Amino acid sequence: MKTSARIQWIAGIAALCGFFILLSIFTDEPIILAAQQRMFQWAALVSAVLLFMAVIEFILARVRRLGEKSGGFIHNFLCFAVFLAVLIFGFTAGRNKDVLHSYVLKTQIAVESVLAGLVCLALLYGVYRAAKAPGSVLKNAFLISSIVFMVLFSGILSFMKIPDSLTGLIQLLRVLPTGGIYGLLIGLAIGALVTGVRILFWGGNPNR
Repeated sequence: MKTSARIQWIAGIAALCGFFILLSIFTDEPIILAAQQRMFQWAALVSAVLLFMAVIEFILARVRRLGEKSGGFIHNFLCFAVFLAVLIFGFTAGRNKDVLHSYVLKTQIAVESVLAGLVCLALLYGVYRAAKAPGSVLKNAFLISSIVFMVLFSGILSFMKIPDSLTGLIQLLRVLPTGGIYGLLIGLAIGALVTGVRILFWGGNPNR
């Protein structure tokens, strides 16, 4: 089987699975709901296996490059050392699930904090670049929204006494980024669904 035909078959199966999951939301039939849960379980299992294989491939690539005399030696060594330490800790602390979960939660919180800081820096850089660009409605909206959201999520308002009349508005503004994330996810899902339908019925030919 050629690579293009194989990709079309995979995309077609993914599109059918997406249609099934989408239609199963509107029914209460126990058989369909059971099939939906089984598909979710298989999807989680396949994702976990693929993620494990990706991590192993990444670590093997780091190990193969340890012998190379290049500037990335420290990076490769640290990646391998951290992976080995986490692997040993996981096997030794795996019997005590509470301790393992607590460390995983602390690591997750630290990573989320770092990513939030990077997002804040990216917003600051975007504000700086937008301030130097010619004025427009989109530019002004981006500047104002960036400043407002950075102030809201900086924690400054927690030290201030906010009137009750503004509390509801502030809570609404804090929910807006979550709505934006859901909008992006829905857009990606619709794009993937349309691409799957196109490949399923027209074989991915752009002229059709």
